[in-house]
Amino acid sequence: MIVTAGDDGKHLVGPCTALHGIQAASRPPDGDHTEFDHTEFDQMGVQALRRRFPPRPPQVSWPHTEQPLEEVLRRLDSPSFRAEHRKTHVPRLHGARKILDWLAACPGDTWQQRWLASGQEQSPGAHWARLPTEWLTAQNQAAHAGVLGSGLLMLICADVIRPSMAWLLSRGSCTLTTGMARYRDAEGFAALEQVIAADPAITNANAQPAKARIAVILASKGGRITDITVGDCVQFYDTHSLARPQGAPGKKLFYMLLHRAGVFSADAPATLRALCGPAQGQLSSTALVDRYQLAPGPIRNVIIDYLAERRPSLDYSTLNRLALELAGLFWADLEHHHPGIASLHLAPDVAAGWKERLKTKTRTITDPTTGAQHTVSTPAELHRGGALDGPRVLSRYRPVGAGGTRPMGAMGRAQPGQGHRAEYQEGKASGQGPHGPTDPRAPTGPAHPDPRRERTPQDNGRTAHRGHSGHAR
Repeated sequence: MIVTAGDDGKHLVGPCTALHGIQAASRPPDGDHTEFDHTEFDQMGVQALRRRFPPRPPQVSWPHTEQPLEEVLRRLDSPSFRAEHRKTHVPRLHGARKILDWLAACPGDTWQQRWLASGQEQSPGAHWARLPTEWLTAQNQAAHAGVLGSGLLMLICADVIRPSMAWLLSRGSCTLTTGMARYRDAEGFAALEQVIAADPAITNANAQPAKARIAVILASKGGRITDITVGDCVQFYDTHSLARPQGAPGKKLFYMLLHRAGVFSADAPATLRALCGPAQGQLSSTALVDRYQLAPGPIRNVIIDYLAERRPSLDYSTLNRLALELAGLFWADLEHHHPGIASLHLAPDVAAGWKERLKTKTRTITDPTTGAQHTVSTPAELHRGGALDGPRVLSRYRPVGAGGTRPMGAMGRAQPGQGHRAEYQEGKASGQGPHGPTDPRAPTGPAHPDPRRERTPQDNGRTAHRGHSGHAR
């Protein structure tokens, strides 16, 4: 079951019941929750190279971000930024004006300062348009996410604002690369195309993501491709590894393309591996949880503790999925929709809302011709072993004293130890597990006989009779 009644009349969603039992034993909420990482390796050489090639520091003032609103719009309406079709160009200008009107209401002397003060960096992903939409609606102005997105794209390509790498990665815009290649640095991207064409081993499937990574660096750091530094690439690699630890095509290829294009100095390492070290393998339980940027506190600590205790009995893929279900699909979702939430006791409407959101998958689709973005919601594939099943499995979890949890087997079922064999067998017969009810879908009734029990003379006779009959046939 996903929702159960709590002692106080409120509801506990599946992960709540699992984690509530160990919340009291978790670390102090106001302390740093760290975990010893066993995947250590010597990074002295790596750190020395990183100090030698630092990234460009962030800036809040440069010529294009200091321009007045009307001057920015005149520049965007110039031939160098004008789209081929009027139906594409006009919505971009409208969107850019609306974004600038919204930012103008924020404190700051430059557009970049206003962007940072707007709170937009704390609202990444598909819901980025919420803040400007709320302000525009309050001003009785129309707000369309597609128009706002196309206007924001032009402001980024024109180097009026520079969102952070993390924010840009959360958006995953498929038009940023095209925009940067057309409006920011056509010569730089043309040079990259020559490098790609010269190496038949580089496929289009790898080249496109690599160019997208270079476009993100340009958008967040400013300038042209020739201005990119080795440190910028290292900073992007670190940010990308945190945002998407599972990896993706072209994750390090972008650096090689820049190196072959002659962007870096002669003493720059030939590959990104020298600056990032060898693959570190599996992430720690803390790192698995921190991918979802949970607020520091007891709930985050409890999830980390639970994953750390389950880790010895799970393969890494299952552990990674469990972290997604608990930290991502469950608690990160609740923190996003209910800011400040800090209790595992959920009101009925909060629990019901979480379940409904879990049943729907929201995607942002971009029109390749106009750049307009549309949000599409489709039913999520919910199956046994998925996100809805994870809370049910975890609801059977209980701590065993101060020594940790009882060993878990497949699907989270507790494995009986020597001292719990009788309790386990008795529980099977009554429909009760050693820690509470078992799967409600499982049939009740007498337990299946244990094949390891002591054999009786009647059993031996039946076995001999079956063997004799089989031999006669």
